Amino acid sequence: ISKSVTAARIELENRIEQQHGFLRELDSLNNWVTNFINESKTTDEQTIKLALNERQHHFDELIKYCHVNNHAVKEKIENLIKMWNQLTSM
Repeated sequence: ISKSVTAARIELENRIEQQHGFLRELDSLNNWVTNFINESKTTDEQTIKLALNERQHHFDELIKYCHVNNHAVKEKIENLIKMWNQLTSM
């Protein structure tokens, strides 16, 4: 029983750390998009597209990870998707 409890505790700790890491990544990308929207008002279209292309994979992976792991951060994800779409439609 002791080994089983220890294994379950380690698994739970790893899962909690994964969720914290995910939330940090989500907040980081959210902050980047928010700042970029503010800065994009004075940025040329080519620079905007280049910056978005560089971050597209990060955005896609974050959204995929959220859906695969069923994280309950729907509001944050929806806000991020809305801002991302706003930027990509410029």
